[in-house]
Amino acid sequence: MHVSVFLNNEKIIILNVDNLTRSSVFLLKMSGVSKALRFSYELHSIICNVTYFLIAYTYVTLVAGGNLVEYVDPIKDIKSINKIKEILRQQSQRDLLLFVLGINTGIRVSDLLSLKISDVWDGKEIKEFIYLNDLNSDENKAFYLNNSVKKELKKYFTQHDFSECDYLFKSKKNNQPITRQQAYRIINNAAKEAGIPGKIGTHTLRKTFGYHAYRKGIAISIIMSIYNHHSSAETLRYLGIERGGKQLIKVDVNL
Repeated sequence: MHVSVFLNNEKIIILNVDNLTRSSVFLLKMSGVSKALRFSYELHSIICNVTYFLIAYTYVTLVAGGNLVEYVDPIKDIKSINKIKEILRQQSQRDLLLFVLGINTGIRVSDLLSLKISDVWDGKEIKEFIYLNDLNSDENKAFYLNNSVKKELKKYFTQHDFSECDYLFKSKKNNQPITRQQAYRIINNAAKEAGIPGKIGTHTLRKTFGYHAYRKGIAISIIMSIYNHHSSAETLRYLGIERGGKQLIKVDVNL
């Protein structure tokens, strides 16, 4: 990275920051050499500090629960999923519901956190589907609430008094939903405590849903539609499943 410094509209130095640790200063004007050198090193220190801050901020805000998607793994082992459930059950019914709803619907974490009680409750009972507008495809998508989700929702509702306009994953501090960073910490810390290897984040929930849906015999075309993918190869790659690999499919009708 090169930074040119101008004083009184004259180029005094060119600062070359190499790997954020080294700099070389080329003096283009011999007058005031010591001043230029001192100024260059002060500027180098500022640039490094600002750059380090931006890197940390980008990771925490955008990767660890933000708008950019960090590469994470689905949780493929059912025993590991159950371990996380038990850890979260002891911690908070809200946190458990976040995990269970995510892995059973494939809803993006940003959409999960924006859900309100009215999205899952019709005033008398838990709804069968959550309807969300997909900004990528501009269509209203339906996400089925299975028995696992309904079971945790019922427990959650018995523990708290909610109004229909409340956020489903309301913060304990205010009436706003928990942040993406909080959601990331909840999932990541539980996975670490459960001893699960690999990269785990909020996006893991969405990937875990797709992986197990495919393993249970759900058509790849349906999973593609949920993810807005353009090909089955893209979806299989996204889920960490080798194309053409021998994968046992569980066609579980469960009548």
